[in-house]
Amino acid sequence: MLTYEEMQYLVAFSRIGTLSGVARGFHISQPSVSRAMQKAEEVFGVPLFDRKRNHIQLNGSGELAAKRIEKILAEIDDLIRTIKAFSKSAS
Repeated sequence: MLTYEEMQYLVAFSRIGTLSGVARGFHISQPSVSRAMQKAEEVFGVPLFDRKRNHIQLNGSGELAAKRIEKILAEIDDLIRTIKAFSKSAS
């Protein structure tokens, strides 16, 4: 299973297109992002990237995964907001 942060990294990679850009945006190391992308491939059991010398990009499976994960993250964020709002109103 991917962590919330790992899912965020994959979605960010789909937007930014570079591991270093994702690393800068989340203030983490590039190897940490690389490991998260490798873990995503392990979790899904299929390649998510086309790899070339010093460059990777999402393939069709990776693009689909990023789009679906983006929806999941939005649902999680909405759930958190809803629970917080409910808790405030119940107090």
